[in-house]
Amino acid sequence: MIDFLNLKNRNNLSTKVGFVAALGIGLTVLLIIIYTYAQFRSHSLNQAKQIVEATAMDYSKAIKSTFELPLLEARALAHSLSAVKDAPQPLVLSREEAESMAAKVLKSDPSFLGFTLAWEPDAFDGKDANFVSTPKSDASGRFISYLTKGANSDVVIEPLIDYETAEKGPWYWIPKQTKLEVLNGPIMYPVQGKEVYMLSFMSPILNSEQFLGVTGIDITIDFLQELVTSQKLFDGKAVIQILSNTGTYAANSADPKLLGKNIQDIEKDAGDNIKSIQEAKHFTEIKNGMLEAGEPIFIGSDPKPWQVRISVPLSVIMKESNSVLMRLILLGIIFTIVSILVIVYFIRKSLKPIGVITENVKHISEGYLKVKTDSAFLNRKDEIGTLTKAFTHLTERLTEIISSIQQATHQIAGASQQISDASQQLSESANEQ
Repeated sequence: MIDFLNLKNRNNLSTKVGFVAALGIGLTVLLIIIYTYAQFRSHSLNQAKQIVEATAMDYSKAIKSTFELPLLEARALAHSLSAVKDAPQPLVLSREEAESMAAKVLKSDPSFLGFTLAWEPDAFDGKDANFVSTPKSDASGRFISYLTKGANSDVVIEPLIDYETAEKGPWYWIPKQTKLEVLNGPIMYPVQGKEVYMLSFMSPILNSEQFLGVTGIDITIDFLQELVTSQKLFDGKAVIQILSNTGTYAANSADPKLLGKNIQDIEKDAGDNIKSIQEAKHFTEIKNGMLEAGEPIFIGSDPKPWQVRISVPLSVIMKESNSVLMRLILLGIIFTIVSILVIVYFIRKSLKPIGVITENVKHISEGYLKVKTDSAFLNRKDEIGTLTKAFTHLTERLTEIISSIQQATHQIAGASQQISDASQQLSESANEQ
């Protein structure tokens, strides 16, 4: 079909020129495709990084806003209750009235699970002795009420537990020691006889820097999990994780079974990840086929940041780039084939006179001097035209020379015959003599 594709003609000039041209075009197109794809891929990746970074930042703000609400409510009530130690006119308030205020806050938002009122010994009303071993307290008689929602909009009040030491009750002891707000959890805590994973937003009750106790609002991990799973980033292929300051999963849109587990039990490089959380690093990186972005979350006056992390598979991000690559390859193949066909056509057309001259030379070598040259070749203004004219002139001169030689040969043959006749006559005369 095409000479340079025919192995039998691989030594032809047109085949060699066509092969070199095809190779050059193929390499050129390949380099263009590689460069274009690399540029487009880099652009797509940078754009995806910006999108993921912006999304992580926006989502960290949304999580912060979600977390700030219970903390603001706890802070407001802590500020109000701190007035029981105002001098010279302290706020006179019963425990039931304080619980009623807390119950009103608890019912104000469906995401609130429980409300904590935990006071130092005799810090609220100085009447701890009157409440020893009552249903709302323990053997200490302290004001340690934990309010949760019951049936029919009722509020169930139980005494708090695990507040005695820092190891058991960091939700109480961290605000006591630092006098700062704290986001504690996720932890498992009994609510109406049922173990519940929760987050606790605790605010210290302070009066003139004197620590009186804490107020706090709890939300369930399930609420936070629903919050992240409801987001369908990158067509639902993105994974959203919320990690505590210690690296514990508070939410994971891809695998709810990880809730409450620490990344040290899941990931090999957990140490670096926990360090990035505690150092409040902003990061964007590609790891294990995923594009990951992390943003710190600071809640209230708690100096220990949490982190929201968004991971998107590179296959999702580069889907458009891969589609562009396939289109480029297809267009490159089409362009290469068309270019090769056009070049081969012009090569064959350009080198055709050389083929004709080659055939004519073969005829001349076989003794046929009557060869024809296409006038179209003679009218060409390029080297092929010059070669054709020179070959035509050479053929004409060669024909003339051979014709002259033939004439001379005939003349010599005639002279030889005359000499032969004369010699014969002389011989005959000699014999007669």
